[in-house]
Amino acid sequence: MLENVQVIQEKGQNKFAVIDFEEFVLVKELLSNAEKLEDYLDYLHIQTVKTQDKSPRHSFDDVMAALKVSVNAGLANAIIEGRENDFVSEDEIFASQRSL
Repeated sequence: MLENVQVIQEKGQNKFAVIDFEEFVLVKELLSNAEKLEDYLDYLHIQTVKTQDKSPRHSFDDVMAALKVSVNAGLANAIIEGRENDFVSEDEIFASQRSL
């Protein structure tokens, strides 16, 4: 956004910036909608952090393999989607085994 800006100077000082109308509409929309502005600022922050942080990135599967942890694929997907409560916990399994 705002990559193609024409700057108009007066007496050697930047006075005005001319942008494409489509970009103007987008900026106006962002500034008039707090939620969209917050999302855009979060996006910019993430992009900045990504360029500053040079540590390697690892996928979930790579981490699990490195830790030699086996996870039920359905449970892993549920955790990622925030549905971990759809599954029975270990405590519930042990409790049901004790009651037998």
